[in-house]
Amino acid sequence: MKEEDILVLKQLISSLKVRLNANESLNDIQKEFIDELESPTIDINKLNTLLKNDTIKENTNLKFKKKQKLSKDQWSSIIEEKEQNSETSDQLDVDTLDQKSSIIPEAVIYYDIEFHDAKIDIEFQMRFPEAPVPVEIGAFIRNVHEVQEALKELYKDEKDKARLTIHMESLVGIAEIGAASTLFELARQQLEQFKSEIILQKGREIKRTYLVYLGISGISVSLVCFILLILPNIFNIKMDDESIFKNGIYLIIGSCIGTWLSFAVRKKELNFEDLRTLNDGFVSPMLRMIVLVLIGLSFYFMFITNFLNVAIGETFSTGYIGEKGYESLAFVIGIFIGLAENTIGPTLTSRIETFTSKL
Repeated sequence: MKEEDILVLKQLISSLKVRLNANESLNDIQKEFIDELESPTIDINKLNTLLKNDTIKENTNLKFKKKQKLSKDQWSSIIEEKEQNSETSDQLDVDTLDQKSSIIPEAVIYYDIEFHDAKIDIEFQMRFPEAPVPVEIGAFIRNVHEVQEALKELYKDEKDKARLTIHMESLVGIAEIGAASTLFELARQQLEQFKSEIILQKGREIKRTYLVYLGISGISVSLVCFILLILPNIFNIKMDDESIFKNGIYLIIGSCIGTWLSFAVRKKELNFEDLRTLNDGFVSPMLRMIVLVLIGLSFYFMFITNFLNVAIGETFSTGYIGEKGYESLAFVIGIFIGLAENTIGPTLTSRIETFTSKL
């Protein structure tokens, strides 16, 4: 059997033992294979026969290039026998193994690391490119790349170059540890801890900056609304339904305030993914504000046309929102729409789907 196939076999044994320890179900062939490996004496012929059964690889995403029998020496290296048995029979005596320790395949190094200073990029070079990569290793590599791109975005200013270099060196060290199968879990924990440290360093600063930009966006939209509100008086413009126009303006202003309050109150703790999302400068907050204003206007038109009506008790009803003297009601409803920014979009979509399904 080729070296790549032996590597895959070690991965298979490791995968089956991990699933067994996690109380996950194995099929009959897999159970028999593990039981034989852990028996006081190992029947090589039986192991080779079980290995030929395709169901042994069920739910493991592993495959061998060739179906060949393993020799006695190959099996000895796989189960890490402490003393080489010189017997030539088909029975391999493993009584010399420490019975207190489980049969664990030797450590596998999945990849090598190369760091490019000029591009600030970590390159992963797989040692066995033709062999299937375990799912957890693939996820770890993707996670490292995501953290790398986030760091480059968070520390892109010239004054942050030194700090970026320090963080990248730490990330490279974590990636190197994760290359070894026996140290992978340690590397994964270190990566999560590393992300938490970045959140502590940049989280408050990014949230504070985003709140400022979001507030500026809300004030800008509110100023435009205020200008629209006084324009009819300045130019003596007469409108048939002036209350509908004014109440809509008040609802927009309320939506701006509610949107700002929503982020300020709910986003007490940021996660690592938030750091890149909220670090887009002024564009993202303005777009967020505009989207919420448009959603608020959509609900406003549904309220004044009675397409949608919300009533609480006998005194509160959105049916009055477009009438004269209900400017405060429109303002309050706008604040509620802004505060409910995380759920208001899906609510609007569901109403539209209900309506279109009846056409």
